[in-house]
Amino acid sequence: MRRPVRLCVPFVLGAATGVYRKKPSDDCERRFEIVPEVPDPKQLYLESLAATTWRNTPEIWRCFEQGPKERVRVKWVLASSGLVAHVEVLTKLGPALRSCIDRTIIRWVFPAPVAGVARLVLHEFDPELSAVRR
Repeated sequence: MRRPVRLCVPFVLGAATGVYRKKPSDDCERRFEIVPEVPDPKQLYLESLAATTWRNTPEIWRCFEQGPKERVRVKWVLASSGLVAHVEVLTKLGPALRSCIDRTIIRWVFPAPVAGVARLVLHEFDPELSAVRR
């Protein structure tokens, strides 16, 4: 549980002067209690999925050593352990290229899904976005 942060705004005699009234520290004009926002576990998990995918994207482009890079849509299943259980390339590509992408993604390790439930991930790798990052 997060503890509230207590803030005390001292009384100011004149806003333009910036002169503060001398009062004991516990005597305040206004008191505030701010409770920090609790991060959403689902949002944190989705951000970690995106970060892992983004970090590993250069491995996908190594599969395109000969020939132009193109957008690739891929679907994979994350097991409850965070390991990739199944990969399916949805874009029409040659068998060697599909196999390379399959072998690449199956090696990735993600954080374990929230509540330990397997998760389906659909992602499109875009060479233009990858070029911006470099």
